[in-house]
Amino acid sequence: MAKSPRIKLLPLATRADFNEQVIAILELEVRRRQITAERDAKLLAINKEYDARLAPLNSDIKGRMALAKDYADANSTELLPKKEARSFTHGLARVGWRTGQRTVETRYGVNVAQAIKSLHDLGLSAFIRVKEELNKEAILEGCTDDKTLNRVVCDPAGNVVLQDGQPVTEAVHISAAGLKISQGESFYVEPASKDASTLKTEAA
Repeated sequence: MAKSPRIKLLPLATRADFNEQVIAILELEVRRRQITAERDAKLLAINKEYDARLAPLNSDIKGRMALAKDYADANSTELLPKKEARSFTHGLARVGWRTGQRTVETRYGVNVAQAIKSLHDLGLSAFIRVKEELNKEAILEGCTDDKTLNRVVCDPAGNVVLQDGQPVTEAVHISAAGLKISQGESFYVEPASKDASTLKTEAA
C-alpha cells in the first residue's frame, strides 16, 4: 500500500491561519473516526464469522482429545513400553504427556484467606508474601494542598497523642518521602458534537 505523502507544515502567523488549521483538524478527526468505526464494524463481523466456523472444530477437538487421553491413560504401558518415554509417534502425529510447571493451589473447599491464616497458625508466615506499593489514591485524597500529608503524633513511648479525645496530627511535606503531586495540561481540538455528521467546519 502506498504511503501517504507527508505535508510540510509551517508555523501559524495569523488568527486566520489558526482558524484554518482548526477546521482542517476537525475534518481529519471526523474522517479518522469514520474510518475507525468502519474498521471496527468489519473486524466485529469477521470475528463473528470465524468464531462461528471455529466453534464446532474446537468442540470436536476437545471431545476427541478427552477420549484419546482416557484411552492413553488406561493403556500407557502398551503405548509407552519404555518407562522413561513420555511420547511416541503415531503416523504423522506426535502423542504424549507434557509435564507442566509446579504450581501451588488451595485444596477443595479451602480459600486463599483460610490458607493464609493456617500458614500463620502453623508458624509458616515466611511463606506469605505481602506486596507493598504506593496508595496513590489515598495520597491524592489526603494531600489537599499538593504539598503535605498529615500523620498521627505519637509520644516517645509510641502512644498516640490525644487532644479533646482526638488524635493529634502534624503535616509532613511529601518531598521528604521523595514524592510530588503533578498535573499536566494538554492542548486539544475536537468536534463539539459527538455526531460526526453534524460537524460544521465554518471559521469562528
